[in-house]
Amino acid sequence: MKIGIIGDTHFGAAYNIGKTDADTQLNSRLIDFSATFDKIVDSFISEGVGVLVLTGDIFETRHPTSAQLNTFSKCVKRAAALGLEVIVVVGNHDQQRNINTTTVDIFNHLETPGISVFPNIGLKTLKDEHGKEYHLILMPYRDRRMLNAATNSEAITALKVELADLIKNRVGTKILVGHLMLEKTSEAENPDSFSINELVLPFNIFQGFDAVLMGHVHKHEVMSEKSPVIIYTGSMEKVSFGEKDHKKVTIILDTNKIEDFKVINTETRPLYEMNFDYSGLDKLFKDGISDKINEDIDEFDKKHSIKDAIVRLIVKVKDSDLYHVNHQKIRDHILSKKVNNLIPMQITSIIFRQLRNSNITEDTDSKKAMTTYINSLSEPDNIKKKLQKYADQIIDDSKGK
Repeated sequence: MKIGIIGDTHFGAAYNIGKTDADTQLNSRLIDFSATFDKIVDSFISEGVGVLVLTGDIFETRHPTSAQLNTFSKCVKRAAALGLEVIVVVGNHDQQRNINTTTVDIFNHLETPGISVFPNIGLKTLKDEHGKEYHLILMPYRDRRMLNAATNSEAITALKVELADLIKNRVGTKILVGHLMLEKTSEAENPDSFSINELVLPFNIFQGFDAVLMGHVHKHEVMSEKSPVIIYTGSMEKVSFGEKDHKKVTIILDTNKIEDFKVINTETRPLYEMNFDYSGLDKLFKDGISDKINEDIDEFDKKHSIKDAIVRLIVKVKDSDLYHVNHQKIRDHILSKKVNNLIPMQITSIIFRQLRNSNITEDTDSKKAMTTYINSLSEPDNIKKKLQKYADQIIDDSKGK
């Protein structure tokens, strides 16, 4: 039997880098996430997968909109209709704060055929095509407070005992799919590193298991290739520009040969950040700054096609060049490359303090000093003329005061 695992789906995430779709009025990222889910399901069907397990964090927030609920429901209903048994592990984003329920409980309440949700730690025993049993242990998110433990160490011990009891005397392959943190996880990849209640599970808690597939951390990583195989699935999609370089994958396990697990790259919409810094160059571009930016955009596009991508442009220029930047010209140039969405551009200036002009001293006439200073600026001549006019007027008005 082949089991397909999809990492945290986060339906409703990344709206800030999406746009409203003209035809459906849905956020384009919600449409992207739905399309990614469906493509993965199709690939699972072609690979002969029979069971689909979701690692949790189905929705981005604890209060998903009706559009997000409808979109996810259509995805899992389609998967079930194609013959997949769908199993959902509850993540921390799916749990309500004040009541004992989750955002995905409705599938259990409606007894939706082919779809089951695990809000609590549980076991599901299935049989493969040869009648051989294998056991799925589903482990939703838990922290110290949820386990009523005095310390994190006490909570981990309680989980270890509960897991051991679940698989005691169980014959056959044992696979755990959960939504918790693992030891040896980089601090930068820990989404809840600020929480004193966050549990970090040691590998020895998984004694007796053949494989452990864990959600919660968004970056895919194989933590152990030996028994038990331990894998972070990573999130299904790129939820922010912080994940622009993440490789998104899905995992297929064959219950007859766990260590030959298959990692399949997921095709997701690319996120590209074009970051240009001209502030440290000696050259002033003035009227040519917009053309220079567009030329560098073309060079970036040659290396990484930005067609159909979500793009962010960050530019730093000298203060004297900022006046000449034609935002609309740059925006039109990027959009002409048929990007999916252009995030609001960030074009800022760097001001360098000028050393005191040696031609200006305490004895220099006020008007002459101001003229010398204005002429040293790199502003256009028409701006310099206006500055000179206003400066002379202020100096004349202030005489004798």
